[in-house]
Amino acid sequence: LPLVNVCEEHCTGCTLCALDCPYNALEMVARDDDSGHKFLAIAKPEMCVSCGICVGSCNWDAITLGDSSPDIVWQAIAMHLGMAKAKAPETPVRLIFTCDRHAAQGARPFLNQDAPVMVGDTAVEIVTVPCVGTLLPDTLLRALDAGAQDVQILGCPPDDCRNREGNVWIE
Repeated sequence: LPLVNVCEEHCTGCTLCALDCPYNALEMVARDDDSGHKFLAIAKPEMCVSCGICVGSCNWDAITLGDSSPDIVWQAIAMHLGMAKAKAPETPVRLIFTCDRHAAQGARPFLNQDAPVMVGDTAVEIVTVPCVGTLLPDTLLRALDAGAQDVQILGCPPDDCRNREGNVWIE
């Protein structure tokens, strides 16, 4: 599993990632460079469980899982919207974001379909993420701006989140 990584040049020292991480896999230290920011997030990979909640905390693209760019979520959204529109042109698209655990337990039959999954007159496309807490706060708005008619987020059942707090953080 990819572990937490900090892109120092993007870190503003806001402390949100360290506060949100349920596993203490990030700590804030005094910054000693000319960035103009007081703190810098430092990764503690030995504490990381790859939930991505810290990624969802950072609006500055400073936190990643592994070497993947935070933009990978937006590339996935564009890909899923494109696939849904190719499968069902002229049909509104609903994006459903779900954690990979939920997908494995209930949504797997709906993934990677050749024909669109239809609910009424709407094509449904499912996007899996490590944890719904990985999603940035503006994910819904950006998905709607990218062409989705409707967006939903489905996390783990209450009190049964693999990453402890995914549903809490996405709320």
